[in-house]
Amino acid sequence: MFLVFRVFGGLAASGPLSIGGSTIADVTSQEERGKAIALWGVGPLLGPVVGPIIGGFVTENVGWRWTFRILLILAGLLGLATLLFMRETNAVILLRRKTDRLIKETGNDKLVPKASTKENPRDVLVPAFSGLAYLGLGLGFVCGLAVFAVLSDRLLGQKKGGTVARPEERLILMKWIAPSAPLGCFLYGWTAQYHVHWIVPIIGTFFVGFGSLFVVIPAQAYIVDAFGSEASASALAANLVIRSPFGALLALAAPPLYAKLGLGWGNSVLGFITLAFAPVPWLFYRYGETLRTRFSVEY
Repeated sequence: MFLVFRVFGGLAASGPLSIGGSTIADVTSQEERGKAIALWGVGPLLGPVVGPIIGGFVTENVGWRWTFRILLILAGLLGLATLLFMRETNAVILLRRKTDRLIKETGNDKLVPKASTKENPRDVLVPAFSGLAYLGLGLGFVCGLAVFAVLSDRLLGQKKGGTVARPEERLILMKWIAPSAPLGCFLYGWTAQYHVHWIVPIIGTFFVGFGSLFVVIPAQAYIVDAFGSEASASALAANLVIRSPFGALLALAAPPLYAKLGLGWGNSVLGFITLAFAPVPWLFYRYGETLRTRFSVEY
């Protein structure tokens, strides 16, 4: 039941993530949009960092159920404020509503919004389907998760004469599959730059999602296996604290990056940066056990 309601929570949370950027575009100028989008991105980027800290204190002092009660209270208050104070910001919809009101008041059904005389109906509908562009990325995540779930445990070998598998075996899939993420960056960036058929950039985002999953999930599995149940929670928290600020900084850098370099070279920069880290899982696979032995963790 907990997992079922987590799915519903994710569906509800997808709303702000899907339309938040469009709302910012409606109410800000292009010159101010970068800062606004960066501020909007603070929540999903820093929330996973601050949330566990607050949740730990709440759980320790008043019980784990209050973590959900606090979320319910905050979500309820924000939802009520949204219903009371937020208004439609899309110019096309506002113009259409005004036209409908004038038709009703005057009885003249020949009134047509000016935008409708200049734009193809298909063009007006495109923003409604713009979120579908994320399906490639999402499908990449789902396929990657399925592959990892099937192969990860099967590839987990054991040292000869031992009963405990090496945590470094968790990095096998990362070694071979993670480089598909920078390849996806290159494919997406340059095909979008030259306006190739829309399916090709979407395929690029699929490889970005597929490869990215084999960076995050195997790394987490490696940390859990390496530190064990005694210290894995602290290790994962430290990993999150280090990782999330980089996401926040990248969000700040993205608008000027694409403004200066365009989609092609902008995404290529990200691809080259990601590609530069490709040897890291190979190094950890080779020397990780030595490092863990040399710098052992005291519980």
